[in-house]
Parts: sequence; structure tokens; C-alpha cells
Amino acid sequence: MRRIPSFFLLLLFILLHGNCRSLPGYDAQFNVGKTASKFKTAKYVVFPFEFAEGLELTDAQENSQKVVAQRNREKAEKALFQAGFTVLERSKLDKLINEITLSKTGITESEGLNLGKIVNANSAVFGKITNYSVARRRLRKHFVAEIILKGVDIETGEIIWESTLKGHTPFTNGQQTFLDTENNLYDKFVKKLQEKVSNP
Repeated sequence: MRRIPSFFLLLLFILLHGNCRSLPGYDAQFNVGKTASKFKTAKYVVFPFEFAEGLELTDAQENSQKVVAQRNREKAEKALFQAGFTVLERSKLDKLINEITLSKTGITESEGLNLGKIVNANSAVFGKITNYSVARRRLRKHFVAEIILKGVDIETGEIIWESTLKGHTPFTNGQQTFLDTENNLYDKFVKKLQEKVSNP
């Protein structure tokens, strides 16, 4: 019986190992603060998402930061609603935000909390996209996303909960890769919310 050269065995191992690493991965970490009761009864308003400072979509030219931020804000609202939470209509909030941001970019968290009071919310959700990029891993391109969400008590400024969504997947079909990854991440987020409600 002829022995397979060790070089080919090594090559086979690398290819198999590389394929395993190429599988998509999605994770949602979720931590509730000290006031778990507020977590369940809160009336949420979700603020526009922002990108981490210096983060650019250089490898995702089909998306602009504005489009990605808006899409993720909508998905966060939908996730909260699907998990059984009260999410307030944001048309009045957006009108107030537009008035404030006419002369500058974005709003501070403290400004957001003040606006939350005006629209009769008691909890605000702030989202930050800290990674949204396409990078080459070995022989394939991968899309990597990381989104941080936090629920804040409007009256006290205390963080009620915080969640980090992380995902990576082979970059195979352009725009659809972004959408599929986001959808999977928010599905994980919904499940975490539901678990925390059922098992505080």
C-alpha cells in the first residue's frame, strides 16, 4: 500500500480547517443591569444609530453609513417589538432630532435622554456600529459586523441592559450578505430578550 506524502496530508488539513473557519458565526451577548423590573416594563424609543469614530465602509461600497445606520435602527425597533416590548412611534422624535441637528452632526446621549422625556418614553435605546467590514481571510473574503446596543433609563441615565451583536460570514453575494448577517444577528437579539423576560 502506497503512503500518501505528508505534504498532501498537510495541504488537506489546511483546506479542511480553512473551510471550517469559513462557516458563518453569529452571537448576541446580553446583560441586564440592576433594575431588571424596568427592563420589562419600559416604554422604549430607539435613537438613530451611529458609527464608531473612524469607522468607514471602504469595503462595503453598496452601503452608505446613513443607510446601514437607518436599517439597523429599524431592525432594533422590530426586535424589541417582536420580543413583546413597548416601542413608541418615532416620527415626533425624529422631528425633534432634525431640529437639533440642523447646525451639527448627531446628538449627545444626554440630549437624547431629554428628547425621550418630551416624547413620553421612559427608556432610550442607543446603538453603535463598531465593525462593518469585508476582509480577506485565507482564500476567501468575509464580512464582519459588530453592533453594540444599550437601553438607558431616561430619568436616571442608568444603563438597564447592554447587548453586543457579533457576526461573520463568507462574503458571497454582495448586498445580500450584509442583510443576511444583520437579520441573523437581530434574530439572536430577539431570543436573548425573550430569554431574559422568561428567566430574569
